[in-house]
Amino acid sequence: LEKALALGPPPPGDPQLHFQAGTVASKAGRLDRAEEHYSMAQQGNPSEAKYPLYLAMIQLKSEPPQTDAAAASLLRAIRLNPDLAEAYGTLGQIYLQQNKLGIALRNVQRATALQPTVARWRVVEAKVLKRQGQPELAATVLQGLDAAQRRSPEIMGVLAECYGMMKKPGLAAAMYAEAYEGSGSKGAAEAGLAYEAAVWHERAGDETGAIKYAKAAAGFGHAEAAGLVARLGK
Repeated sequence: LEKALALGPPPPGDPQLHFQAGTVASKAGRLDRAEEHYSMAQQGNPSEAKYPLYLAMIQLKSEPPQTDAAAASLLRAIRLNPDLAEAYGTLGQIYLQQNKLGIALRNVQRATALQPTVARWRVVEAKVLKRQGQPELAATVLQGLDAAQRRSPEIMGVLAECYGMMKKPGLAAAMYAEAYEGSGSKGAAEAGLAYEAAVWHERAGDETGAIKYAKAAAGFGHAEAAGLVARLGK
């Protein structure tokens, strides 16, 4: 990658070469060069939607993130390709971070409609709904994913928060317990599942279940589980 970058910039009138150079620069961690090349690709061919889309992703990765510029790039990409799920979904993430919940929801729901099996759009949609005080709808959005997707730590975390808002901690406890018991291996990830199961069992008023899973987590070396075991043992 570094050798490719050392060859110098492609001809100014060749947007595809600039796009390829931007991708090389991005992979090499040269975000400044990637932004430069994607910008030149966009200038060379302003009708190609992938150029502003890729530019937006680089703008979001920069330090600090160029959020407003990225949003403008994404809107440009959508104007060129109204079926670009990645652009809608990423806009939804940006607006969620800015707490612009109505427009965030519209964008991410468009992304979900275009790519209904992509978990990350469902997660953003659920986070927006949860922040809007609609935990039941948020949980329904995530429950529409398949079982393997629902086992991801992020999705279980959002679901658990929804169940907590719904005053149904037992559902979160059961979810984490099932994930822990159904795991084929027992390591750091499973220790985390056991710990969360313990926490939510305690919140649900099930001290027996809480102690069981706290001890399991402690047995796998979870940093906070031993303290929970000691407190529950009183």
